[in-house]
Formats: sequence, C-alpha cells, structure tokens
Amino acid sequence: TQRELRNILDNPGQFAGKGFRMKPVLREGEIVGMRVTMKDASHPLARLGVQDGDIVRSLNGQELNGPESLSSIYRVLRNTSSLKFDVERNGQNQSIDVSLSE
Repeated sequence: TQRELRNILDNPGQFAGKGFRMKPVLREGEIVGMRVTMKDASHPLARLGVQDGDIVRSLNGQELNGPESLSSIYRVLRNTSSLKFDVERNGQNQSIDVSLSE
C-alpha cells in the first residue's frame, strides 16, 4: 500500500534490517544498478516481486547509478501510486510493475 511505502521511506533502518542489503554493481567502471541481497521472503521488496540477487537498474524511470540517486528516488516515491522496477535477473532484463492501493 502507499501507506506501507511511506512507512518504509520514513523508517529506512527497519527496511534495511532482516538480512537486506543493496550494493552498487560496477561494469567497465560505471555503476549500472544496485544488487539486492535479502534473506527474508517477507521483506517488502520480495512481496513486490524483487528477488534476491536482482540488480535493480531503475525505479520509476530513475536510474540507480549510485548512492546519490537514492535521494532523488525518495522524492519520486513519496507520493506515487505505482512502482516500476527495471531489473536484471539471471542476465535478463525485465520490468516489475506494481500498483499500490491507498
């Protein structure tokens, strides 16, 4: 829900817990996305369709090309009703589209 997303944005420490990490992926010296590591299948990202090992390349059109991109994504996500993850999974690019309810 949008409410849950706002709670995650307001409490990033809780979101980052439970064996969750995001680490930049470098190719030819450029950050191409953030690799997701999560050990808990109940993690909010897992419930949205993101899997352990995915490289999230962009979110709602905003490229994840470094830690500074996370702050601009925060502003985009604050009041959104849908999410579009562009991920690389097992060497294949795919999109994950999610509609959020109130």
